[in-house]
Amino acid sequence: FHDPLLHQETVEKADFWGSKSHNGVDLSPAHAHARRAMFSRPVIQYIDPKTLLAHPYCKVLDFEKMTPEENQRLRLDLDFFIHYPAVIHGLGGWFDLIFDGTDSKTILPTGPQAPGTHWYQIQFLLDAPLTTRGGESLRGAMQIEAAMLNCHHLSLDL
Repeated sequence: FHDPLLHQETVEKADFWGSKSHNGVDLSPAHAHARRAMFSRPVIQYIDPKTLLAHPYCKVLDFEKMTPEENQRLRLDLDFFIHYPAVIHGLGGWFDLIFDGTDSKTILPTGPQAPGTHWYQIQFLLDAPLTTRGGESLRGAMQIEAAMLNCHHLSLDL
């Protein structure tokens, strides 16, 4: 996605910790850690579809067939084709639920083009935005590992 305002707001929050004299206290030793922390937190909100730069990557997960071990650690190989020149500020994520009944199938979409739900979408900001000339692919992998209850560790390599 391309969202310079969200990226700048995050930079400004982190830069608070770069102050050498905040009420007489030098916060600058914490600046690098604060910046890493700010950019490692996902942003949970509705994503404006106009900020999306590529078609979504789709991975089907059948939780009825997956083993508990497979549910603990997921790897997603990513490949996005960016059609036009842009600055990439991060990756967005969402899911669709498919209820495959005996007589019918119901799909509950939660993406940016769908009506809002209580699930929102998730944005993973890049500390250093990437620039593309267009006509290029962005490839990488995302590892998602279950941690504590309702908590996951995520690792992203682009």
